[in-house]
Amino acid sequence: MAKRLREDGSETTLGNVCAVNPRTPQADQLSDDAEVSFVPMAAVEEETGRLDASQNAPLSRRSAGLHALQEHDVISQR
Repeated sequence: MAKRLREDGSETTLGNVCAVNPRTPQADQLSDDAEVSFVPMAAVEEETGRLDASQNAPLSRRSAGLHALQEHDVISQR
C-alpha cells in the first residue's frame, strides 16, 4: 500500500489524502451507445504526459480496467 507523509511527518495511505479512481457521475448518465474519447496508455507521451484523445468508441466498450478521466487527473503507467 502506498504511503504518504502528512504535514506533521506521520504516514497515511494515499486513499486518505485523495480520491483514487473515483466514480464519475457524468459517465454513469450516458447511454451505452454514446461515443466517448478513448485514451489507451500508448496514446500518452512518455516524456511530456500529453495525450491523444482522438480515438472514439461506444461507452459499452469500456471494461473494468478502463476509467473515466477528468480535468486535472493524474495518470500513471504501472
